[in-house]
Parts: sequence; structure tokens; C-alpha cells
Amino acid sequence: LAALTVANLLSARWKSVAAGSGDIRSAAGNSLSVRVLLSGGPAEWAELQARLAASGVIDGMAVEGMGETSGNIVLWYAGRLDALPDRLANARVDLFEAGGSWLLQAF
Repeated sequence: LAALTVANLLSARWKSVAAGSGDIRSAAGNSLSVRVLLSGGPAEWAELQARLAASGVIDGMAVEGMGETSGNIVLWYAGRLDALPDRLANARVDLFEAGGSWLLQAF
């Protein structure tokens, strides 16, 4: 129940960010649907979310759904998709493609 409550709060926050009323501006640029992998539950998501926000790489984010071990988000970013993984690596965020899906995790 606690994980669901945290996920709902985070979802509402990032939906406001995607709408341009949060602390990361939404961009009319590129978007990417991503599966978030969480081995540390809600605390890991909070850390990953903070890294994404501080990276300077992501222009906006929307949480489509979040569970205890994974979630689905949409990222908005500027630039080329092929450069995005390296740019996020500087913030200790691993973005990679596997099986035709994009996956995201902290490292």
C-alpha cells in the first residue's frame, strides 16, 4: 500500500512536470517510452528521479505507471536518441535498449 501511495504521488508530480507546471520544463522535442527497472523499490525510484532531474539532459517526464520493481515513464529530451545513453551516464543513469524496448536504471 505504501509503494502504491508513493507511486501515485510521484505520478501526479511528473504529470505536472510534463504539463509544464513542475520544476523541469516540458519540451516539444523528442519523447521516448522507457521501462524503469527498480531493485530497491520506491527509495531507488526517488534517487533515480532526482538524478534525471539534475542531469540537465531530460526536458520533461511523465509517469505512466509505477510498481515496486518496475515502472513505465515517458522522457522528453533534446538532441539525438543515439547520444542520450551517454549523456545520461554522466548522471549515473543507465539507458539501454533490449528486446526492442528502452530500459532505464540507476548505477
